[in-house]
Amino acid sequence: MRPEKDIFSAPSVNSLTGIISLVKTGQEYLLTLGIDDITGIIDKVSRSWSDRNNTLQQRFGSSGLNYLLYWFRKKHLSQIIHNSLRTNRKVLDSFCETTGIPYKLKANPRGIISHWLAGNVPMLGMLSLVQGLLTKNANILKVPRQNGEVIPLLLNSFNGVVYENEAGVQIHGSELIKSVAAIYFERDDMEAQKTLSLHSNVRVAWGGMDAVELVMNLPRRYGCEDVIFGPRTSFIVIGKEFLESYEQAKTCASRSSIDASIFEQQGCNSPHTVFVEKGGQVTPLEFAGLLGDAMAETLKRFPKGELSPGDTLKILNLRTQYDMMGEAFYPSDMAWTVLYGEDDTGLATPCFNRTLFVRPVDDVMEVVDYCNHLTQTAGIALSEKRRETFVSQVTARGIDRCPDLGAMSSYDTPWDGMFVVDRFVRWSKL
Repeated sequence: MRPEKDIFSAPSVNSLTGIISLVKTGQEYLLTLGIDDITGIIDKVSRSWSDRNNTLQQRFGSSGLNYLLYWFRKKHLSQIIHNSLRTNRKVLDSFCETTGIPYKLKANPRGIISHWLAGNVPMLGMLSLVQGLLTKNANILKVPRQNGEVIPLLLNSFNGVVYENEAGVQIHGSELIKSVAAIYFERDDMEAQKTLSLHSNVRVAWGGMDAVELVMNLPRRYGCEDVIFGPRTSFIVIGKEFLESYEQAKTCASRSSIDASIFEQQGCNSPHTVFVEKGGQVTPLEFAGLLGDAMAETLKRFPKGELSPGDTLKILNLRTQYDMMGEAFYPSDMAWTVLYGEDDTGLATPCFNRTLFVRPVDDVMEVVDYCNHLTQTAGIALSEKRRETFVSQVTARGIDRCPDLGAMSSYDTPWDGMFVVDRFVRWSKL
């Protein structure tokens, strides 16, 4: 793995070819490990991140690292594999019987997985990387210029960590991580882009439309699998039955504020628009005020980083616009913003940085028409019967996930409509 200080020294095509060779050699150790060995060492590394004295915890604890602490637990990783691979994680080690199939199956690594990562939420790249490790593939991460040092620092934390399995065999993080490389090259370095693409058995692309289309349009080898985590938006729907008292509405506001504060709304599962149904004891406008109060409370749990001048100007313009033509709730600084327009309709254009648009609807079923392949998650507060009807219709239009409020930020399985682990393996039958 390239050290942090060298991460922005863009490799030549020749050195990139050498890096590819190194991770393939490193994969040989990975292939000797059982799946429980791999989940065990990842679990132990993630537990080291939880130490308050850990430099990674001090630096990234409030910007996504603490979410990974749960996601990388051995029990959770084992459950992901169970759900993704025909209910038997051992198919990653050998031919096994699986539920409902009259023959044995084995899930083989595809080879080299190349991950093109986004700069806005670099932590998310660890989610696809770890699933690449679980499936015993070699992995190359093309990091962005923005926050490009995050992944190398996390990878370096594997060094020195040793996990001992039930048989007393030691698994060394430093050896496992030799199957991974973090590299950087400029977006317009098309020779490097093509070289990486042509050596990939799986291409994973995170980011906006321009970023993922660049990867998709690169030449690729026959049989290469593409896994896209592209631009999508998410929203919240609150039915009038959850607005029958201020206490009930405060609970919804509190949970919504958590969803909007994780990752600064940079994830595709982050809500930007909050649709509030009319007819409850608490009006949509009153709910917007409660949501502002909740955002202030949540800020104490999830501190906010610095804004760029451009983001600051964008938020200030929106605040001014809604102060004149609607209602705006915000503190004296730029920590959060809640905007309400009585005549606003449809999905708001995301502003990010804890900016929420509250929009009234006569009936929550109006929201169905706003759903398509570019909408991912709908956070829902509806009665059981109404929820069933709503979910049935929005998932048919393109929505992939319909969690309760407060759980929108959970990266679960399936994700973006797919079992990612299954996309990283090639099946053999015995």
